[in-house]
Amino acid sequence: MKEATLKYAAVFCSILGLALVYIASTTLSTASIPTDRLSMRDIGKAVKVCGEIESKRVSKGHIFFTLSDGYGNINVAVFNSTAIRLNNTGTNLYSLKQGGYACAAGRLAEYPEGSGTLEIIYGG
Repeated sequence: MKEATLKYAAVFCSILGLALVYIASTTLSTASIPTDRLSMRDIGKAVKVCGEIESKRVSKGHIFFTLSDGYGNINVAVFNSTAIRLNNTGTNLYSLKQGGYACAAGRLAEYPEGSGTLEIIYGG
């Protein structure tokens, strides 16, 4: 094969590879985990839970809500820096309503520490 042909093939494969990575990253998402499958062993892991918003409050720009997925409830904390960043990109978490449906993806934590109560620190 000629050197020029190899260069074109290499460029084409590189562009195709980048396009496939982009498509995969925008269409694949973490599957929602039922709350009854989360445990203290999962603390620090990335998780996603979807469900009905049972309650919501805003304090000093931070958003706190509870999701119920039919298996249990989990608290979600969205710190104001995350909420503002998302709001600037068109996702307004401040508009979440009780009774609405939402998914929360983030890091699993225990709060308050030592309580055995799990929560998701929303990562957006």
